[in-house]
This record gives sequence, C-alpha cells and structure tokens, in this order.
Amino acid sequence: MQIPLFAPTTQGQWGLRFDSFLAQALELGPLRKNEPELPPALAERLYSLTPKGVPLEMVTTLAAYYLAKKLEDSDWMVLPVVNFDAYFGTTSFGWKYPKQIPETILERVETGFGLCRYRLGKAIVIE
Repeated sequence: MQIPLFAPTTQGQWGLRFDSFLAQALELGPLRKNEPELPPALAERLYSLTPKGVPLEMVTTLAAYYLAKKLEDSDWMVLPVVNFDAYFGTTSFGWKYPKQIPETILERVETGFGLCRYRLGKAIVIE
C-alpha cells in the first residue's frame, strides 16, 4: 500500500523535502559524465592501430582509464581485470582481449590475482 508523501496521517515521518534534495544537489555539484573522453587525435590513432577482433570500445576505455587515473611519478598503472570484466559484462575480457592488443597500443605485465600492470605503448603520443 502506498501512502502519499504529504498525506495528513504521515505527521512528518519522512524528512523528505524538496529543499533537502536541492541543497544536496548544490553541495555535490554538477552531474558527471561517465563516458570516457579521449582527445580526437588519440581516438583516431587508437582506431587505426586496433586489430580486428578486439572491440574498439575496450581499447578506448583502457586508454581513458589510463589517462584519468595515471599517477605523476610512474608510467605504469594497475589494471583491475576483474572490475573491467564486470564493466564490459563479460568474463572473456581478462583472459582474451588484453593479450590481443599489440604492445604498440598497450604494454602489459601480468601480476596475478586479477590484476596486471599496463601503460600506453610507444606508438601512442599523449599530448
């Protein structure tokens, strides 16, 4: 049974007010865009270097993740393979696709336990 929010019998049981939602939205700031954004030149370069059989979405997502999370003191990043399996909705990402991506795009070192280190290859120029 649903009860209207502002029914006289609720007597303020729920502290939901429009002002509260508005204040929280203003405090949290603007909505984030969840789509990975790459510079157009880099996206074009990835498109030309990606081998057939490897989804371009996976390569561009890995590059965007690298650019967003890269630390200043190292070129290497930790790739949480299991998380990317879940993100892409397939268990084949971890054991199939990273091995098919050439080192000109993605250099990879296996570390085990669902993780690996990676960095963008020498053919990818980051500006």
